[in-house]
Amino acid sequence: MTEEIISIIGDFVELQRGTTYKGSLVGNPGPALLGLGSIAPNGGFREESYKTYGGDCPQKLMVSPGELYVSLKDVTQSANLLGAVARVPKYIGQGRLTQDTVKLVFKNKSIRFSYLYWLLQTPQYRAYCKGRSMGTTNLSLSREDFLSYPIPKFSAAREVLVEILNEVEEKIELNRKQNRSLEAIAQALFKHWFVDFEFPDPQGLPYKSKGGAMQNSELGEIPVGWGVGKLEKIIGELETGSRPKGGVGRFTEGVPSIGAESITRIGEFDYSKTKFVPEEYFVKMRRGIIKDRDVLIYKDGGQPGRFDVRISMFGGGFPFETACLNEHVFRLQAKNPGYQNYLYLWFSSYLILEELRYRGAKAAIPGINTMDVKELNFLFMDEGVLEKFDEVIEPLFLKLLHNSREIAVLSKLRDTLLPKLMSGELRVA
Repeated sequence: MTEEIISIIGDFVELQRGTTYKGSLVGNPGPALLGLGSIAPNGGFREESYKTYGGDCPQKLMVSPGELYVSLKDVTQSANLLGAVARVPKYIGQGRLTQDTVKLVFKNKSIRFSYLYWLLQTPQYRAYCKGRSMGTTNLSLSREDFLSYPIPKFSAAREVLVEILNEVEEKIELNRKQNRSLEAIAQALFKHWFVDFEFPDPQGLPYKSKGGAMQNSELGEIPVGWGVGKLEKIIGELETGSRPKGGVGRFTEGVPSIGAESITRIGEFDYSKTKFVPEEYFVKMRRGIIKDRDVLIYKDGGQPGRFDVRISMFGGGFPFETACLNEHVFRLQAKNPGYQNYLYLWFSSYLILEELRYRGAKAAIPGINTMDVKELNFLFMDEGVLEKFDEVIEPLFLKLLHNSREIAVLSKLRDTLLPKLMSGELRVA
């Protein structure tokens, strides 16, 4: 590849650094705040973490859709954000740099934005950044080192790779966007049916607004014939898992072990954080084996006085065909499988999340136990209504989990192709 190196990054771009901002204005209407939290480990835009900013936004600090920005810092020892690049997506509109990020200002159009974007995600570039990191607690990459990274000649093979990578990223983003919409629809239907009680009555009309009979309960007004009891009545399985003595850090293969860091929401999983237990340990595990459509609950951890509960659901081979839990996650299965989709939405609702946060924050070590879950007040509805609800929700969750499996396959394809961008190994006619 040596003879192909004809340029360095500095031949094509200059760096525009961002500035500090007022924390009190974060979350106010305005452009996206493009700090470290908006960049995914090793590169890419981190859509679930960006925030908006309603303060001062000079034009030179603004980054438009399609433009690139980079982190030359990392506050962890992993160095996964050191030199990591992100591209502002179309749906953001505008972004504002922070003191931790720099915008790539292109001097001319002699290099494609997308070519440089993908070069800065190759494992060769990531190794370059980590090898030149400075500092002990907070890591940094000098501007000179960044601008000196070599750029191979843009060949026909590399053009094909860039087009494939762009299409892969577009499909991944489309699936993620669709998943967000599918879950939002499911949450809205849950509220409409079981909070507003506007589920279809026998005539297909909204129950409460069309005069359906209501009664008082511990949870407020509920339809006549429904009741309130403890969640324990419907639970078939509620358990955590375990890990080998000494932890799992030394294992690089085996059966995936799911920890609290992997519990976010249905259809999401960060494969870069996957840990493993040995096969021989897994076959001896008596609890914590993940089953299809498990509702997963973040069980414990965090700062004293604060507990941020999170809920997820795995299924349909996502994120793995076979996996287990460690001791920081609950898996829950109802006696009646028809409750599983409902339970994910119920646990994800604001009132239940707040109740679990309250219970978890009281403990000396923040977290919840089995009784905290079993003793939750639960609305026992007409099972015919539940069955109709599940008929509506099941296709949404099936599609969502299918999209997530497809994202995993496409991400693996992307990671397979990236090293070839530097080496130019791909042969094209």
